[in-house]
Amino acid sequence: MSFIRFLAPFILISTVLMASGSKPVVGGGGGTPGVLSLRLSSETAPAGGVVQVKLLLTEPSPISTGKVNFVYDTAMFSDVLGINLIAPGGDVSGTAIVSNGRLSLHFTSPNGTFGTVLGYPILTIAMKIRADKFPGSASFVSLNTSTSVFSGLLGATLASTIKPGLITVGTNPAVYNVLPGGGKIKAGDPITIVGSGFDKGSKVTLDPAGAILTQFVNSNTLILTNKADFQLDGARVRINNPDKTSVEYYSYLRGQSSGISTDAVLAQAVPLFSGSEYSLVEVPTANPAFGQNQDTGIALENATATAADVRLQMTDAFGVKLGETLVQVPAYMKMTRTVQELFGVKPTVVSVVKVRSLIPVRVLGILIDQTALDVYPINVFGVPVP
Repeated sequence: MSFIRFLAPFILISTVLMASGSKPVVGGGGGTPGVLSLRLSSETAPAGGVVQVKLLLTEPSPISTGKVNFVYDTAMFSDVLGINLIAPGGDVSGTAIVSNGRLSLHFTSPNGTFGTVLGYPILTIAMKIRADKFPGSASFVSLNTSTSVFSGLLGATLASTIKPGLITVGTNPAVYNVLPGGGKIKAGDPITIVGSGFDKGSKVTLDPAGAILTQFVNSNTLILTNKADFQLDGARVRINNPDKTSVEYYSYLRGQSSGISTDAVLAQAVPLFSGSEYSLVEVPTANPAFGQNQDTGIALENATATAADVRLQMTDAFGVKLGETLVQVPAYMKMTRTVQELFGVKPTVVSVVKVRSLIPVRVLGILIDQTALDVYPINVFGVPVP
């Protein structure tokens, strides 16, 4: 591994850190040349239900790194249940922390394909509406434009505008979750849609699955059966009821955590995986020369129906082994731990963690800033399993 290749993630992290402290120029309107025009979707869902808020671009624009600060009213929403980033080929990953009506998210798209597909959201957020809200209650959701930063392929900050979304409590059908949500789906595998307001006459489309069979179980459950293999991550689910009401939802694996890190900052972090799966991949750790306030976390996710035994080995830049461990990630679950939790030691030199698994898993490196109480994604090096 070359020294330049090894330092690349930290050059990227430094760029993200600097961008996060800058202020974007806000101006122009949708379609203004050089201005990133963003909007949040307006949605309707019942009290006590779940709504998926979507962040969309009005025009395609390649984005390589950035920070999103999403704000919402805690009197309207009780929890953020899931977050997902969408880019062609899974070319985007990130980290997020949710607290007190704010969602702070850092992301990286190494090939700059993030934001290049028109018609699909770049970010979705599943939020639970409080059960005591009356029909007709409404609340805006938006981005904090003074702290949300988007950078282009050369690292320059992009000017941006944002149109807030309006979330209304109503009786429209709503999708709360799709199970399993992500991973490779074989022909004939069942896909369960959980939500509310479904009807025996509900028409369901699942893009890009093509032809599907729909089984109505009850007003809260639909079961789909596809006729061909496809990737469920990012698939668009649309349900149209006979009364002309409808809902649109973008699928992803909302994996439950297998245990919790003892690191206070990492315990709050939400890893946002790219969707790429690896049998062998390398994750650089934070360089101790950059400061003792930085630690490294490793996040793993298993998007299959079989538990994965994952072997992790930490070596220095010369290949000398510093530690080794074996962990199991249950089916459709994730785990996030610091390097010190995994190996019992904190790296004192430049090092790399090699991750091996016979069952391909999703892997994300996380830079933990103990001073800023924030987390940043670290790009991994490996060839995804097709």
